Amino acid sequence: MENPRPGTDAAADIDRAALTRLVERFRRQHALRLRRTASRLMGRQRRALEALPMLYHRNHPALPGYVGPDVPAGISGFTPRPDDLVAIKRVARSYDEPRLTPRQSDLQAIFIMGSGGTVGHGSASDIDLWVCCDTLLHSALWPKVRMIDQWAGELGLELHTFLVDPDVLRVRQRLPGTRIPTLVLDEFYRSGALMAGRHPLWWLIAAEDPETYQSVAERLLRRRFVTPEAVVDFGPVPAFPAEELAQAAITELDRALTTPHKSLLKLKLMEAYARAPELGTVSGAYKARMHAGETDPLRLDPYLLLYEHVRRYLDASGRGDQIPFVRRLLMGKTAENARVPHLASAATQTESALLQRFLGWGFGADDVARFRELEDWTMAERQSEHRRIMTALEDGLALVENLVDGATGAPPPDPLLGPGDGHQLHWMNETRLRHLQFAMSRLRDRGPAAIPTLHPALVGRRRLVPLTLDWDASGWHAREGGDTVMSRPRAVEIAVWAELNGATLRPQRADATVTRDLAQILQGFRGPHRRHYAFLNAEPGEAETVGDDSGLTIRPDPLRYVGYQHLTLSTLDVVSRGDDGHWRADHARADDLPLLLARMLARPPSSVAWQVIGSQSRFVMAHRLEQLHELAAGILDAPGAVFVLPLGRGMITIRRRGDEADVRRHPDIAALRRYIRDTGCATLGFDPTNHHLKNLLHAG
Repeated sequence: MENPRPGTDAAADIDRAALTRLVERFRRQHALRLRRTASRLMGRQRRALEALPMLYHRNHPALPGYVGPDVPAGISGFTPRPDDLVAIKRVARSYDEPRLTPRQSDLQAIFIMGSGGTVGHGSASDIDLWVCCDTLLHSALWPKVRMIDQWAGELGLELHTFLVDPDVLRVRQRLPGTRIPTLVLDEFYRSGALMAGRHPLWWLIAAEDPETYQSVAERLLRRRFVTPEAVVDFGPVPAFPAEELAQAAITELDRALTTPHKSLLKLKLMEAYARAPELGTVSGAYKARMHAGETDPLRLDPYLLLYEHVRRYLDASGRGDQIPFVRRLLMGKTAENARVPHLASAATQTESALLQRFLGWGFGADDVARFRELEDWTMAERQSEHRRIMTALEDGLALVENLVDGATGAPPPDPLLGPGDGHQLHWMNETRLRHLQFAMSRLRDRGPAAIPTLHPALVGRRRLVPLTLDWDASGWHAREGGDTVMSRPRAVEIAVWAELNGATLRPQRADATVTRDLAQILQGFRGPHRRHYAFLNAEPGEAETVGDDSGLTIRPDPLRYVGYQHLTLSTLDVVSRGDDGHWRADHARADDLPLLLARMLARPPSSVAWQVIGSQSRFVMAHRLEQLHELAAGILDAPGAVFVLPLGRGMITIRRRGDEADVRRHPDIAALRRYIRDTGCATLGFDPTNHHLKNLLHAG
């Protein structure tokens, strides 16, 4: 189609006809998005969506959202159609359309924007609604907006309504509810759908640079190619400020920590916008295709346009090897709407075409189906995807750091400056970046002691991944279909790894002891939430080893279930979650066990869960440890206090120094006395039931 030529009077009739055809083409494409949005909603949700134009066009006591007679209403240029009257009757049966149509037209237009009607629209997607009107009307309209949003929520439609003054957005680049107005405007132009009212003047102007756009807009209005009452003007998409790109990149990277496939795709777009502005915008590509006469919904879909923009950027920057992962990101976001025609009778032409696009990229129908249900993924698939996501997250973090550093060289300003100040946005971005760097560290591996965890989006909870457990002299191995997916030296580590990553372990060989130990480990780890989980292997010792020098000898309990018994501690495994969110496992046996045990006793009792593995008396033993822990904590709370823990033939002292614990080993009572004298300890504490130690200290 020819481009409209509004600059020549002789061609006025032709130009008006071309403009009319262009407007109708946009309206048809927007109407298709609205129908596709409604088709993916449940019945009550659909009724709420379809009623929105009438709820804002009329202010009537019978309608949801009515707050009084003096609320702005009426959508400019909107005349209710029979479908609109049917839609409003479905939610307000007592409503009757007035015979004399009110002339009130306070509102310019209403749009939905975001994923609605796109291949990225899922069953859990929300709806963003733009109600366009003068800023002076906002305070009077807000009560109605809140009531309509609440009413829609009661019907299951998550609706977020924004009051937008087009003049403020065009002239001052301000948009309520966001600090990235230029990026939001770009998204609005490519993903918005007009529900009722005036159409955007932007539709009619091919130029993207602000100066040309402004001159063409003035000419169209001055020569009456379009009337001001027919259009709403948000202005062109200006160059993206560095602070906005940094803010948006931080937001998407933060979201990618929980929803990677959608957010990493948008993060790649921010990278393309920041590093290759010469490629233009996605909204500009959308408008260019509309002006060229494109009608294929898939070629006009915002998510496919976003992908193509990122692909061009990667090709131009010599990083074509990243394109397959970007395709996986797109498939992960849109797989819900890629249908196999002969398997889904309701599959639309667009949904079938989307599947064909994926097949053309080398994915199979099974790949697409598996992306719809991550719960069915094998552990090997999850681990591979985790590595790809982590690489993209690290690239994203490097991008954010560069954007924040390059946004401005000015020092951080006074945080009391106004919210629209670019310097304050830079200061906020620096603050958010520090939090993001900390959050990112939680997903990184931290050495051999760390228990690796998958990205949270890849951990299934409804269906656990079944793995077989094998063991040999080198350690414990979780296997899937004959392949080893994880090996750890200790049973506690492999059991906790499986629990954290949504897997279940079944011993490959029949072994009652292994089955019992696994069950006891999981019982301890699934108990009350703690910072540290201490797992001790304990078995009954020889009778002649029982003596008062053993701080862990079980005394006769009040119920007389156990009597005198001595348990030999063979190993101690401590699973801890650090401040950075990482899980790690520390292991001790033989001579190192008392020191690790003492360090646990130095921690607050509420942060440690004690679990004894193996012994029939393990519950009594765990209770004994808890009692000892409470006793040590009570003593160590005093300034300068030292707690003495006798274990075997030696003694351990515990002393708190700030947030750290000073744990020392002493071979005999003489060494202990020297330590007490040298440290000038103010309080000395020990288990008062240990008469042997009491006598030794008293004699000294």
